[in-house]
Formats: sequence, C-alpha cells, structure tokens
Amino acid sequence: MEMSGIRYSLEQTNLRVRLRYFIHRVGFRNLVLHLLVLMTSLGQINYVISALRLFGRSRFLIKNLLNPLWAVAVSDLFIRKLEGCLLCTSLLRRMKFFAPDWSAIYSYFHIWICGDYEKLVKPKKGSIVIDVGAHVALFTLKCLMVYESALVIAVEPHHDNARKLHANVFLNGLSNKVILVEAAAGAKNGRAKLYVS
Repeated sequence: MEMSGIRYSLEQTNLRVRLRYFIHRVGFRNLVLHLLVLMTSLGQINYVISALRLFGRSRFLIKNLLNPLWAVAVSDLFIRKLEGCLLCTSLLRRMKFFAPDWSAIYSYFHIWICGDYEKLVKPKKGSIVIDVGAHVALFTLKCLMVYESALVIAVEPHHDNARKLHANVFLNGLSNKVILVEAAAGAKNGRAKLYVS
C-alpha cells in the first residue's frame, strides 16, 4: 500500500515538473493567448476540426487532442487538406503556410510558439539570414515577419519542400525578400544522397 502512495506522489511530482517546464518553454504570454482562443466556442470548434484534419480518425486522435503541445500548436491554426498537403492559416500570427504533414505543425510549435531557434541566434532588423535546411520556410517567414530581416537565403535540398517553401513565401507576400537555393549545404562541392524519413 505504501509503495503505491510513493509511486502516485512521484507521478504527481513528475507531472508538475513537466507542466512547469512546458509553461517555461512556451512562455506564459503565449500560453495565455492560446488558452483564451481555446476558451471560445469558435476556438474549440476550430481546434477539433483542425485536429481531425491533422490526425484523422486514428486511435491517436484523443491522445493528441489532450496533449498540451498539440493543443497549443493547433489552437490558432485553421487547417485544410489540399491535394496531399495541409494549408494552415494562423489566426494569431496572420500568416499562411503549406505543410507536407503533421511534422511541420510540430516545427511550427518549436519555431513560432517556443522560439527555439532564437535560443541559438536572434536575427536583427535589416539583417541577412541564411536558413540552411529551410524545410517549408517557417523560420524564413518568422525572420521576415517578426524580426524584419532584409533578406533570407533559404537553402532546401528536398524538391517538394522547396516547392512548398516557394509557395509559402509567395502566400505571405515576401517573394522579393527570399532567395531560394534548392541544394544541400556541405563542406565541399559534389553530389550526395538525400535520405527522407
């Protein structure tokens, strides 16, 4: 009996630590903003519809609906399926982007909500940014829209992602501020295999 009480206490402590870490990563202001969206009936309907479009009616739907990461990431995204990809419209950030799958929404959470890239380097107004492995331009867009960079050189070797990157920059009216290099970056010139997960 005593062991189950200890286990419950440890699980409770672990949950508190994880919750505190999550709030720290997301930021209190961001979390409050997303919770306010989720508290409205329109926000709740949008969240459920977008989650259904993102995860389908899979067995992971309920688990992901209750996951704080997905709740925060999807709470302000209106997601529509279009010809093998997702068109995401951020209601809070006034931007649109094409995503190949749910992994781009995960990237959106880390780039736009948590600001993980800025923990390494923070672009300055008027700067030139080289975004190596630009994926579908989420950080490229943040550099231009939030930090007002003068130019972003977006390097992306995957052809489908490069097409989505180009479309995302165009959708947000920023084509004149991005140079897309559809190639890989490396220490030397040559050809290499690109492994796609």
